[in-house]
Amino acid sequence: MTNVAAIGHNNPPDPIDEATAPFADAIAEAENWLDGTKVTNEAQMKAVDAILKDVRAALTAVTKAEKAAAAPLHAAW
Repeated sequence: MTNVAAIGHNNPPDPIDEATAPFADAIAEAENWLDGTKVTNEAQMKAVDAILKDVRAALTAVTKAEKAAAAPLHAAW
């Protein structure tokens, strides 16, 4: 019996997916807030501020991952 792997099975993980994985909950919560619901009290504002902080951290992580992924191509060029 031969174990045949699917095409592409040896590809490395996507650096963008790895960078955003720790922020999946914050991104999902931010998507919930993007439905147009208005902030009506201080507790909601604090929650939104915390989500915004996490989303900014995710953006920083994605930017670093993009640079790391592109670095070998830029070096070769």
